[in-house]
Amino acid sequence: MELKKISNRVYYIPNSANIGIIKDGTNIILVDSGLDSTVGKKILRLINKDGLSIKAIINTHSHADHCGGNKYLKKETEATIYAPELESSIIQ
Repeated sequence: MELKKISNRVYYIPNSANIGIIKDGTNIILVDSGLDSTVGKKILRLINKDGLSIKAIINTHSHADHCGGNKYLKKETEATIYAPELESSIIQ
């Protein structure tokens, strides 16, 4: 896994479902969290290697490949997780 730069503050991690990153200094907002805890661990390893901290996760929808890493990343980072209202109740 690697960060691919789109613009000064926007990156993505190529994956089966790409993972977005919005960067504000060393804090980031993650857009989707991947399929499962294995992907979550890889994301966190990559983020930590670059000295970044996940402050929030935005789930675009409730498919497992977009929210499967939530539980692991929440436990490890205490990031706030956001999702559209209907999707949120399915994700939970």
